[in-house]
Formats: sequence, structure tokens, C-alpha cells
Amino acid sequence: MISWIAGMILFSGVEIDQERREIWRDGKAVSVQPQVFDLLIFIIDNRDRVVTRDDLIEHIWAGRIVSESTLATRINAARKALGDDGSQQRLIRTIHGRGIRFVGNLTSPENEQGASATPNLGNEFVELFLPKSIGTEPDTLLATMSLELSEQLIAAFSGQVFLSLKLEDPPTDSTNSGYCVSSSIRQIDDQIRLSIKLSRVDTTSLLWAGNFDFSIEGWLDGLSLTSDKIVNQVFSNISNDRTRQAGAQNIEATSAIELFYQARHLWQSKIPEENFAAEKLLNRSIELQPELFSGYIGLASTYLLRASSVWSEDVVGILEKGRSVTSVAANTNPRSFAPPHILAYFAAYKRQFDAAFEYVELAGNLDPTSGPTKNLRGVILSYMGQTEEALEQMELGEKIFADQERSYLNIGRTHFIGGNYDLAIPKLEMFVGLKPAADLAQLFLGNCYDATGQPDKARACVDKQMSLCPFTSLERISHVTPYPAKMLKTFRAFLRRYGVPEN
Repeated sequence: MISWIAGMILFSGVEIDQERREIWRDGKAVSVQPQVFDLLIFIIDNRDRVVTRDDLIEHIWAGRIVSESTLATRINAARKALGDDGSQQRLIRTIHGRGIRFVGNLTSPENEQGASATPNLGNEFVELFLPKSIGTEPDTLLATMSLELSEQLIAAFSGQVFLSLKLEDPPTDSTNSGYCVSSSIRQIDDQIRLSIKLSRVDTTSLLWAGNFDFSIEGWLDGLSLTSDKIVNQVFSNISNDRTRQAGAQNIEATSAIELFYQARHLWQSKIPEENFAAEKLLNRSIELQPELFSGYIGLASTYLLRASSVWSEDVVGILEKGRSVTSVAANTNPRSFAPPHILAYFAAYKRQFDAAFEYVELAGNLDPTSGPTKNLRGVILSYMGQTEEALEQMELGEKIFADQERSYLNIGRTHFIGGNYDLAIPKLEMFVGLKPAADLAQLFLGNCYDATGQPDKARACVDKQMSLCPFTSLERISHVTPYPAKMLKTFRAFLRRYGVPEN
């Protein structure tokens, strides 16, 4: 958690007084030009992303054209003011071909005076160790690739509020609850192979490992796509590991973050009863620690799933509660792409597609890899009936991060909306086999069966939906199916034929 106390910014022995426009390092005043001071404040304010050359020109020089040497001089002066330099790049890191990024850890005045520097996030704050030397062969090109990969991973991980990034080897400490990403890179003929491992520090157990191959020709593009895949896998596996640990506990959770992960274990089951149980745990989490982002985003996810699956008699009320708590989550952590993701769904359900795409754009600016955002853009396009474009976006997203369960639903539903029932059936069958009560998939599949001359299977799907989700009705479904009018007319006719109630 970043603390801004009385206009002061504190990190690594540096104090910046924004009101007085003064910089102090190790107790001594540091003199800088006004533009250098403005540059420092700007990159610290935007520490969750890479700041480009155009960003600096627009905000520091008000759009005036400046030379590359002037930019370099100001950046070097900013580094010097902080006790940094272009070789070490401890605080201001250059991301080649992209821009610069502030990677220091900000603290509150109390921490600078000797209190623990761990942010006040309970156990939500996870240490992620990324050893400095990740290249294994003394080859010039491989060394360049290793450096580029390191910079891309640092840029992605350092902007995440729940991670404390450590550029060092993990401790040999069985009590450390952090994680370590290790890697090696080597050349095999005209291919580059990047090997990645994610392990827990306390047990040294391997959580995930992967080999990624790409051509040495155009290696920078291949490396960028690979680093995106790595980041998504690391985020996903850390979250899933902590969720598994919470689900395996037979004791009552006592901390806010323990309650969150126990709730996550429940809501991921996509069973109505466990969704309501998750809501209770998340409300307790928020009561214990109101400033904890996880509690609010967990509650938002729970409400979104409940509404989209029609697990409530009051779908409109659940959508409104979801929008409200998601807005709180966004204010609690404006650096996370999760709130705009969820708000995009809420906007789309009201057919506010322009607003939905604005949220998608915002999420894309915050998303360290863009994979989930491409999938989301595909979902919104599918709602609008633009199935070809939707499938293209989903395919791009899947290349970065493949969530098989969501892929079954998103692609199957897209084919269903487009009237491609034969293509929709196998995807939707896979999804309902995993999550039979979720996201109205039983009804989509039933409509596909009916349209392809399989009425017995269609009847079984509708009966299954009504038994698992007794609040299912045409009126409630209408609030979470913002599909094209022609398609909805066909869908509603199917529902009426098979006895789904109007209200």
C-alpha cells in the first residue's frame, strides 16, 4: 500500500516534499531543475506502467518538441537526484524501445522512522523473488535476450499491488510464504528456448513450469509474447495456490485475506449455494479490513456471477450492488485492471457498449499482458453480434493466456449468438460438464440442441437449468443477455416452448 502523507513521498532514503518542491536524500537537500522535479513526480504518479517519450513530452514539456539529448539529460539528472544511475537503474529503469518506469518501493513516514516496511495489507502482500541473473549462456545475443526478458517481467510485476518484487535469490527460509520465478534461455539451432519455473519458497515445491520456443529471427516479438504468457501464468498460479491452501484449511479463517481466499475457493465452484457462502465470508473480510482491495473485488466477482447465472430473484438489484462494490474496489486500488473488467460487463448488460469499450480500454492500459483484455473485448463484440471479430480477439487472448473453462463458455456462446449451433454445441457441452449451473450455458446449449433436431437433449438442458437455478425466467434473463434483437427473438421463442416462465 502506498502512503502519501502531507504531500511527502518517501523511498530508499529519499524524501520528496511536493508542496515545497524539495528533494532530500540521506538528510541532505538535493537541488534539481523544475523540469527534473516535474519528471520525477510524473513517473512516480504513473509507477504502475511504462512512461513513454510521448508521455513526457506531453506532460512535462506541454507538447513542445524536444531533442533526445534533452530527454536523456533530464532523466539522468532525475536518477542522479535519487542516488541512482543508468548502470544500476535501482529506481528509474529503462525499458528498451518503450520508455522508463519508476520501480522503487514507496513507504509511509512511520516506516522511514523504523517501523516495518511491509505495506499494511495483512497477508495479501506476497513476495515474488526474481533472481537478477537469468541467462545461462555467455552469448551476446542470449545475454541481450535475458536482459530484455528481465526488464519486461520487472515492468509487469512491479506494478501489481499485491506483489512485493525482490530482484534477488529467494531466502533459504521455510517460514517465507513467497514465490520464486527462475528461468534459463538457450539457443537450439534457429530457435530460442525459454524455460520458466514458479516455485514456493517455503516448500521449494514446483507450482508451474513451461518451455517456450520462438524463432531467433524477429526474437523480440516472440520474447514479448512469451513474457506476457509467463506473467499470466505466474499471477494465475499464485492466486490458485493460495486459494487451494485456503480451501484445504479445516480451521475458521481469522484474517481478512484468509477469508478472501476461502471465499475465492467457494465462488470458483460456480455453485449457487457456495456463491452465497462466499458473499458472507467477503463481507466479514471487509468488516475486518475495510481498506483491503481483495474483499471488494471478490464481492464484485461474486455478484457478477450471481446475476449472469440468474441465481437471484432480484437480478437488477444484484447488478446494482455489483456496480457499486466494483466502484469501491476501483477507488481502493486504481492500479488494478480487474474493476474496469467487471464494470465493462455491467455496462454491456445495460447495452451501454460505448461505455463498456471505454472500460475495456482502461483495463488494457492497466493489464500487464493484455491477454484477459483481448478476451473481454471479444465477449463484448459477441454480445453485439460481431462474431467473427469476437472470435479473432478471443484467439489473440488465448495465445497469451488460455483459461480453458472460460474459453469453452466464451467461444461456445459466441457461436450460439451467431447461429452456428453445430460449432457451439461441443464447447458448451464441455462447459456445462464442468459448471452445470453457471452463466445460462444450459439454456444456450438447449437452444442449440433444439435448433439441430435434438429435442430430448434440449428438454434435459432446460430441466437441469430450472432445477439448479429456480429463479430462471424470461424477464430475469433479459437483464444479462444484451444480444442482437433477431437472435433474442429466437432464443425467447425457444424458452417459451420449453416452459420457462415469463416472470
